[in-house]
Amino acid sequence: SEYNYGGRGALKFIDGKIETGATYIHEEQTGNKADLYGADATLKITDKTTVKAEYASTRKESLVDSITGEAYLAEIRHNSEKLDGSLYYRETDDTFGMSQQNTGEIGTRKIGADMRYRITEKLSLNAQAYRQKNNISDTQQNLIEAGADYSAGTYGIRAGMRQAEDTLEDGTINRSLQATLGASKSLFDNRLMLRADREQSIGNSNESLDFPTRTTLGADYMLSNTVTMF
Repeated sequence: SEYNYGGRGALKFIDGKIETGATYIHEEQTGNKADLYGADATLKITDKTTVKAEYASTRKESLVDSITGEAYLAEIRHNSEKLDGSLYYRETDDTFGMSQQNTGEIGTRKIGADMRYRITEKLSLNAQAYRQKNNISDTQQNLIEAGADYSAGTYGIRAGMRQAEDTLEDGTINRSLQATLGASKSLFDNRLMLRADREQSIGNSNESLDFPTRTTLGADYMLSNTVTMF
């Protein structure tokens, strides 16, 4: 027989300002089984600012071998009427996971920050910066970008600047310095959203594989309150 089960338990202290939790998940498939053990803690510094830490380990067993891996997360987050922001650290072993984690984060270490500041109901500023190291390929990416968003009724516009730097396994550094511009328009009582974005590299700085010069066109159509086609 094959069994899949799991659960999470948590305790709160000091009027809910501190929460600690533990998680366990077990999965079985023919000839294979996997277990995840996790622990987490959250501290409410104020009503608007929280600190969170998480740790998890996995063990996967098959007929021929057994593989273990670990993952870590530490984060400070602030959410208020004007400002949303976070500072975070994440690390995931290349052997961590069961069958549902984001493969783009496997084997990486990432530290970064992001921020959104609402000047008015229609105008906001945003920024992010991070450094991500891929421990499998021994490559690294640094990114910093900032921009502004304006939204009024059925349309929105956005503009910003971005700098990306990729360090490859052989030490080669590829850079992209870009200006970004985008617009969106809602139609049919906001059921249809049309989008257009341009990422334009400046000068000869167009080397990053993840951030080349490109134009993106898109459309989202809301079939119902819970289903959107894009």
